[in-house]
This record gives sequence, C-alpha cells and structure tokens, in this order.
Amino acid sequence: MKTSSLATVLVKVLGLSFTIHGFVSIVNGILNIILWFRMQPPNIISDSPNGIWQMLANYGVSGVAYLGLGLFLISKTPYVVEKVLKIKADD
Repeated sequence: MKTSSLATVLVKVLGLSFTIHGFVSIVNGILNIILWFRMQPPNIISDSPNGIWQMLANYGVSGVAYLGLGLFLISKTPYVVEKVLKIKADD
C-alpha cells in the first residue's frame, strides 16, 4: 500500500471516529437534559437553570465541534493529507 493511500485511509478513519464521538456526545447531552428536567421539582427549574447551561456547554458544544471536525476530515481528506502530511493524495 502506498503512503498516500494509507494516509487517506487513516484520515478518513479519524474523521469517522470524530463523527461518531460527536454524535454520541450530542445524544448523551440531550438525554442528560431530559433526565435533569425529570429529576427536578417544578419550582427548582425556574430558580436554578445553571445545571442545564453547563450540560449544554459540556455536551452540546463539544459534540457539535467533534461532529463538524469529523465531517470536515471525511469530506476534505485529500486536502488534509496534502497540507498536514505534505503528501500528494491520490483520489
């Protein structure tokens, strides 16, 4: 296997890994928010919304960032291989 083909496969696998991690993180954040609302008494939700914003920041933002990075790596693999690894990518 040529170096450029191996680099292309590895970048695509890395992108797939980031995409899966981002998707799982977003789903985990949504489930945590649902559970947080179900566990709080009705009067606590309006008084203390800090917990939900922290969950959105931890899971939502990082999940979207991982998902975006993974999709970028998958879609722009030849560009990434050329620029980062300085290898001419074969399509």
